Amino acid sequence: MTASTIPVVIDALIASFGTALGDSNVFDGTGVTDNTLTDYVLVGVADPDGDSITESATSQQSWPWLGHAVRDETVVVHCVAVSWNGDGVAKTARDSVFNMLGTVTTAIQDNPSYGVSGVLYVQGVTSMSLHQLQDENGAIAFLPFDVTVRSRIS
Repeated sequence: MTASTIPVVIDALIASFGTALGDSNVFDGTGVTDNTLTDYVLVGVADPDGDSITESATSQQSWPWLGHAVRDETVVVHCVAVSWNGDGVAKTARDSVFNMLGTVTTAIQDNPSYGVSGVLYVQGVTSMSLHQLQDENGAIAFLPFDVTVRSRIS
């Protein structure tokens, strides 16, 4: 029996977001090495500024029936939309992260089960928090958001 749908859900989100935003703008974890990018999404990241291991996803499981043949699972995958501009205009960075969020939200709504075995549906973006900074290097906006998925493991 599969322990969790977390790995396949993260893979499906990366593929879906990559199709919607362009593969070069979506990363599995904090693997951004090209610091020329100004707009991108990190999948499986709770805190893009952290210098230690970051929480990627959480799961809650329950047995819906007697016999323990299947489990219901609620998976929450942490993601972050990031936008930076060198001109210091906070509105530009803020608008960009919300545009990226709108694009990935549409991608989720267009394919709510992702064709992944066991995934009943993707609830969608269930929480978000805007973080902004302006300094001599420009303006940056981080938009951490969570994607919640309901699954059945058998």
